[in-house]
Formats: sequence, C-alpha cells, structure tokens
Amino acid sequence: MNGAGPRPIAALWEWQESAACRDVSDTLFFSPFRERGAARREREARAQKVCAGCPVREECAQFAMEIGEEHGTWGGMTSQERVELLRRPRGAAPARRAQRSAKAA
Repeated sequence: MNGAGPRPIAALWEWQESAACRDVSDTLFFSPFRERGAARREREARAQKVCAGCPVREECAQFAMEIGEEHGTWGGMTSQERVELLRRPRGAAPARRAQRSAKAA
C-alpha cells in the first residue's frame, strides 16, 4: 500500500484524547432515567462547567450536531440546546438560553 487509502476511523476521534471530561463519569453528562426539573438543571450546569474549560469544546459540540446526538451534554450544550439550535432558521439570532450557556462557559 502507498498510504493513499482512507483515513483510519480512529483519526475522527482523536480530539477526545484532549477532552476535559475524559476522566469524568459519563453520568454527569447523561441524565438518569426519569430525571427532571431542578435535579436535571443542576447536573447539566455541573457538566457545562467541565465543558467550559475544555480545549476541544468546539469539536465536541460540532461532533454531536453532525451525528444528531439526541442525549447528553456535548461541548457545553445540552440536548435541548442542540435541538433549539437545529430548529432555528439559518441566520436567525441564537436562543437566549444558548447565548447564556456560551457566555457562562
């Protein structure tokens, strides 16, 4: 082989090696069954704090958007924030909550 073949799939995931959440339990980023209200908001806020200082935050958020991830906090964005962003017409101003999340991070 001359090395001109397709890139290894692992190369698509290399950004994760630098993620701030790498050694954090995934239970912080994904809601337990039937979690609602204040408990969910508090857990999501803690997850977003981890994301705030992450060097690959943008790559993570972009990855979640590209694959249509429906669950969890990725790149500092909750599943609801990603849905709101996807539903918004192109060129429209971001939703207030998404703006607050980005500023807090």
